Amino acid sequence: MNWADVANSPVPWVSNLPVTRRSPENPGVVYTRMIAYRNLSGRPFVASAPPNACEATAALLLPLLPAGPGSRRARLVDCPPSVLRMLRERGLIPANPVVFPGKGGGKWILLRPGLWHWDLVNEVEHLTSSRVFPGMPAEAELTKAYIPPMAGESAAAWAWHRDFGFLNSHPSRIGPGLELEALVHLPALVRGNCLPQAWNSMFAMGLTCRPHSHWGEPLPRADLFHVQTRGGLGGSPEDLYGKFFRSITDLLAWEADQRRRMSEKHHKGLAERIQQSHQALLSASNLAYPRLLELGSWLRLGAYLGTLPAQTEPLLEELRVIAAPGHLGVSSGSELDKEDEDILRANVVRLSLERQRAA
Repeated sequence: MNWADVANSPVPWVSNLPVTRRSPENPGVVYTRMIAYRNLSGRPFVASAPPNACEATAALLLPLLPAGPGSRRARLVDCPPSVLRMLRERGLIPANPVVFPGKGGGKWILLRPGLWHWDLVNEVEHLTSSRVFPGMPAEAELTKAYIPPMAGESAAAWAWHRDFGFLNSHPSRIGPGLELEALVHLPALVRGNCLPQAWNSMFAMGLTCRPHSHWGEPLPRADLFHVQTRGGLGGSPEDLYGKFFRSITDLLAWEADQRRRMSEKHHKGLAERIQQSHQALLSASNLAYPRLLELGSWLRLGAYLGTLPAQTEPLLEELRVIAAPGHLGVSSGSELDKEDEDILRANVVRLSLERQRAA
């Protein structure tokens, strides 16, 4: 597989997708991810299976997964470290994967064209099937956005119980076998010291929240957070998504209100800080990745407030991905030391911002 093609591919939740598009009236949701978990009927869970059973499960499952023209698949144990970093930066594999010693030979990834739909085999469950969408699809769009893996007659292959739904090794995945996740940008709640109250509210609604991280290291100054469901036993995918959608909408309203208050009280100071951050990215000769996300958060805020063009926000999201360390290493075709990586990142960011300014 040509991994440089993957690293240089457009970021799918920034591009337009067949199902939905980024919602300009609801800034703050970067993407929504829908993850379906399935296990084959009659096969042991990955955690309790011997290594040869995991490989046998992969051999049974891979031919059942639809792989049209342009699809690519690879065994994760064969991927070099730089590629694994790049896959984590795109969210294609978990940032903190569960390690089962001796069972790595059964882990596979299947990438669909456009990289907005992908499957993992033997990543805790037999199948983890994910789809990512820009912004947050409306409740009415769920039937177009969420397509269960191997639905219809093929669904008989899955471990399922009439009282409990789909059976998975993790209790939160029993039921509809669906997990929902949104990456949200909340600069006003962070600066207003409102996050503890927001997280308590989300937890009461059955959601978990965590800061965005890079290779397991939190990046608190990025103001990016992952909000996830904690289970859906007894409910349907429609019920689960409806509650999730309304909870995220409430969170966005809270952020918008705090953003309005902040703009009214500190309009001049905010405008100066946003312009300073913009100039810092344009003039940087070297740029560490956490610094890019910190300054980029101010530029995203400037796009929300109208200080900068609206196109700035999706550009910064694209740079968050393509200027990450793993992407730079794979796309350049070499292992970069820290200094060279920071210089290359500064060049990539500067050229992108200059192209936007000239457009």
